[in-house]
Amino acid sequence: MILSVLVPMYGVEEYIPSFLNNIKKNLENLSDKDWFNDIEFIFLDDKSPDKSRQLVDQWILDNKSKNESDNIQVKIIENSTNLGLTKSRAVLLAQTQAEYIWYIDPDDEIDGDAMNQILSILKDKQPDVLLFNYEVFYHDSNTTKYHEQLNLPNKDELTIIQDKKSWYRLAILDDKHYFWNKVFKRNKVLSLVEFDIVAYEDIAYTPIWLYHCESYYYLNQSLIRYRIHENSITKQLNAKQVAVVQGYLEQAEFCADQVKDDKSHTYLLYKAYMYYFRLKKNLQKNKQSVSAEIMIDVNQKLQQQKQQFPQSIYPLLKEMRYQGMTARAIKLWFLNWRHGS
Repeated sequence: MILSVLVPMYGVEEYIPSFLNNIKKNLENLSDKDWFNDIEFIFLDDKSPDKSRQLVDQWILDNKSKNESDNIQVKIIENSTNLGLTKSRAVLLAQTQAEYIWYIDPDDEIDGDAMNQILSILKDKQPDVLLFNYEVFYHDSNTTKYHEQLNLPNKDELTIIQDKKSWYRLAILDDKHYFWNKVFKRNKVLSLVEFDIVAYEDIAYTPIWLYHCESYYYLNQSLIRYRIHENSITKQLNAKQVAVVQGYLEQAEFCADQVKDDKSHTYLLYKAYMYYFRLKKNLQKNKQSVSAEIMIDVNQKLQQQKQQFPQSIYPLLKEMRYQGMTARAIKLWFLNWRHGS
C-alpha cells in the first residue's frame, strides 16, 4: 500500500456527503486504474453524536462493485469513547501499514486531481514528505479568503535536505504547520510524538516530523481548501484554545533541546506570548457573553501556561531585536505592558 488517507470524524455529518463525492471524483481521475490498489481510506468514528458513520457505511455499499479490483479500499474503525482529535490521529496512524500517510479533515475540500498528482509524485520521486499549497474559504459564502503558498525553495522537484537546522527554520518561520497539506513517509514519523496535547497538535508536532525528514517535494499547487465555519476551534473561546500556547512552548522546548537554532527558538517563544495575550484580550472582550465557568477555566489554564514562560520577557525582547524582529519586539512589549498581569 502506497498511501493511506486518514480521516477522523466527529460532528461532521453536514460535510461527509460532499467529502465522499470528492473522494469518488479523485478516484475516477486516477491516470492508472491499478492505483486503486495503492490507496486506502481509514475513517475513525470518534463516538460522533451524528450520522457521520452511517453515511460512510452507506457510501461503501453504494460503491461496492462485483469486480473486487474496482472496489474502493475503505476501513471504518470506532473509538470506544470520545478521545478528541489529537489522540484520534494516533489511533489512525496505528491502523495503517502504508508507506505514506495523509491526514485529511472531512470538513475540508480536496482538489479533484489531488490524489492522482500525489500518487504520481510518491511513486516517482519517493520524498520523505510531500508538501503543497492550499486555499482558505468561508463556509457560508464559499468565497476564498486567501490562497496560501509555502515559503520553500526548489518548487516541483525532489530536494535532498542538506542542512536540517535551516530546513527546520524554514518550516518554523513559514508558520504553516498543518497536517493536511503534507503527506509524510510513515516510517519517518512513527514514535516521534506522544499525541497528548488536547488541541493544536499540528503546531506541537508537525515541525518535529519535518525535522526528521531527509528529503521533500514541494508541489506548487493548491490541492486542498480549508473551510472556516462557526465550529472551527479558532472561532470558539474555550479552554482548548489555550493549547495553542502549549503547542508553541513545547515546540520551543524541542527546538532548544534538539535543533539548537536561536532564531527559531526566539520566534516560537514570541508566538507563544502573542497567543497568550490574544486569549487574555478575548476573555476581556467576551466577558459578558461567555459563561463564568469558561472564564475561570480559560484563566486557570492561561496561568498554568504562564508558568512555562521565561521569568522575564525582556531578554526575549532583546534577542528578538538581535534576530531582526524589531517590529515584532515592539508589538510584544506593548502587549506585555497592556495585558501582562
